[in-house]
Amino acid sequence: MSVDAAFLQHVEQCARRVYELRDDLAQRRTLRTIDLIFDRDRRVVIGLTGQLVASIALIPWLGPGAVLAGLAVLYVGALSSAAWTLRRVRRARADERAESIDQAVRRAMAACPPLDAGARALMIRLANLLAIPPTPRSVALVRATLGEARDCPELRGWPFLDDVATLVEGLNTRILSASPGF
Repeated sequence: MSVDAAFLQHVEQCARRVYELRDDLAQRRTLRTIDLIFDRDRRVVIGLTGQLVASIALIPWLGPGAVLAGLAVLYVGALSSAAWTLRRVRRARADERAESIDQAVRRAMAACPPLDAGARALMIRLANLLAIPPTPRSVALVRATLGEARDCPELRGWPFLDDVATLVEGLNTRILSASPGF
């Protein structure tokens, strides 16, 4: 295997890791959004149920009509909340990335500019840093190396570096919001 082929294979593996991590972060973000949607729906239904319980408690003063009205409010409110929840979940799922990992890797490799030895060394360093588990220190090193890569004339304008930058910001947010048991 030639040096060029080995380098391209290394960059392709790096691109695959980047797009797999990006896909994982997107799926986690979607699941978190869906959890928030269902949590809101749960609170609405709990409130509607509380309203029904209150109408049952008020039977001696308001009569059985209050219970019927409470049931109607519960029924209409639960159906409306369920419809709103389903619509929001569908919208959250539709916002997921449609491009497959393989397509993204092929797109990145096709757009890879010709690189001199310095740019290759920079890409190898970036690929190696992306291969280690994300910690605050490793993300900071990736961010610094990414800045160098973006300043490199041979790599300037390569869309893959923008994808890496997006990933680094997502990893940084994930690390900062993670529990100590990350």
